[in-house]
Amino acid sequence: MKYISEIEWQQQVCVQIMEHVKSELFLDFPFMALPLNGLQMQMSDSLKSAGCDGKTFYFSNEFVIRIFKKNPVYLNRIYLHSILHCVFSHLWISSSRNMNLWHIACDICVEYTLDHLEKKSVKRILSYIRKKTYQILENEYNLSASGIYLYLLNLDSKQLLELKNEFICDDHRYWPKSKEESQSIGNQNLKNSWKQKAIQSSLQNKNKMDGKEEGSYSWQIKMAESKRSYREFLKKFMVLKEEVKINEDEYDLSYYTYGLRLYKNLPLIEPIETKEERKIPELVIVLDTSYSTSGNLIKNFLKETSAILKSNVFFSNSKIHIIQCDNRVQDHKILTSFDQMDEFLESFTVIGGNGTDFRPVFDYVNECMEQGICKEVSALLYFTDGKGIYPKRRPNYKCAFLFLEDYDRNLVPTWAISQRMDPIEILGG
Repeated sequence: MKYISEIEWQQQVCVQIMEHVKSELFLDFPFMALPLNGLQMQMSDSLKSAGCDGKTFYFSNEFVIRIFKKNPVYLNRIYLHSILHCVFSHLWISSSRNMNLWHIACDICVEYTLDHLEKKSVKRILSYIRKKTYQILENEYNLSASGIYLYLLNLDSKQLLELKNEFICDDHRYWPKSKEESQSIGNQNLKNSWKQKAIQSSLQNKNKMDGKEEGSYSWQIKMAESKRSYREFLKKFMVLKEEVKINEDEYDLSYYTYGLRLYKNLPLIEPIETKEERKIPELVIVLDTSYSTSGNLIKNFLKETSAILKSNVFFSNSKIHIIQCDNRVQDHKILTSFDQMDEFLESFTVIGGNGTDFRPVFDYVNECMEQGICKEVSALLYFTDGKGIYPKRRPNYKCAFLFLEDYDRNLVPTWAISQRMDPIEILGG
């Protein structure tokens, strides 16, 4: 007869308990089969509760056994809570921000989703704090983790502690601790793997769940999908073009130095002075300066754009057109160097304050192209809240509307690219 230690016995029992948890959750949420089986199980002596890193679900044996005996529904919620962090990509957010606030925001976001699934395996009575918090968020803020984060920025330390104690569920110590760590190849592979699981479960959810439950879960997935990095988004508009610079990949230094040695000052081959690179030759940035758009967000958007463009995205002779428009074109600046961009940002003021009409800008840019003011426009980026009149005719250049909040996709022209930005990335939070 083989004897096992107390710890080994506890671990076997905990694995069986967690398999039971997954089975219970699967019965209520069959569309989540892939996510529910997306984490390996591992005991951790350093933990008092449970947590995950996107690959493994770590738990304390004592915690799992105690909670399963006392409140099995809570254990179901803890596991699904960690799974939803992965499904919503909370672990791999790369923008800089206050991590304490971000962790609270992610917990509130996930708990809100769980509280609106309304299934026996995860159902709990809502406390007064939860009801009050949900009401504020539903009325005044976006219910994604980023939207909740903006709400938390307005609270004092006492209010934050109250929310942290109410919504904390799992341990976040295994999450990436820096922007660099979250952008590592391993973490990006994990993120993409969970993205595929999320999309698959969302598609199955539409066929198996009612409208209310689908809205909460699938909506969060849609938010996670739409918030691509602004830096990555700009790469869409790069074109392949020759730039005047030494092409070190094609230039053979041996022939060049041989000629100098043989003829003193006469190289045999001149260096290749052009190189093909993918960059943006000319960009039109349109700022919605109507009364409903925040001036602070506009300024921060320009600063963020400038920082990205300086990081080897522009050719040395590129042009940036910055146009301010509400219901008519209010201002147009042409910048041909980063020094000019810096000077422009220092003295920038918002001009406008009327209603929103997107059409005048497109007519104006077309006129500029006819007059030769705009020659190689890669794209027109329209930074807006989306509350305006869209043009019907497709322009001869790429166009993208950049939104900082929810927008009606049915109003956006089919030929336009629509991108929902992360307000935290723009604000630098």
